[in-house]
Amino acid sequence: MDGSDISVSPTSLNLHHGETQTLTFTVAVPAGRGGRELDVQTDVKGTVIVPQIMIAAGNTSVTVPVQGGAAGSCTLFLAGPGGGEIRIPITVSN
Repeated sequence: MDGSDISVSPTSLNLHHGETQTLTFTVAVPAGRGGRELDVQTDVKGTVIVPQIMIAAGNTSVTVPVQGGAAGSCTLFLAGPGGGEIRIPITVSN
């Protein structure tokens, strides 16, 4: 897996503290048996709350809630071992 076979929509979020919006992650090939976990990290802990992201077996996408935490800006990123990276800028306001 590398970041080049994954897309995300929308490509950025603007949230208020406590507000929830969704991100949809889409892969080019359906997830295999056992599903496909996407390891999404943030560069500023506490700014957003994101659940574990798992694309179910046979599916090509998953939609997850992202909740605004502490006010500020952060970037969610998804990097694959083959290179490539997706960055999702997020701003949280009070």
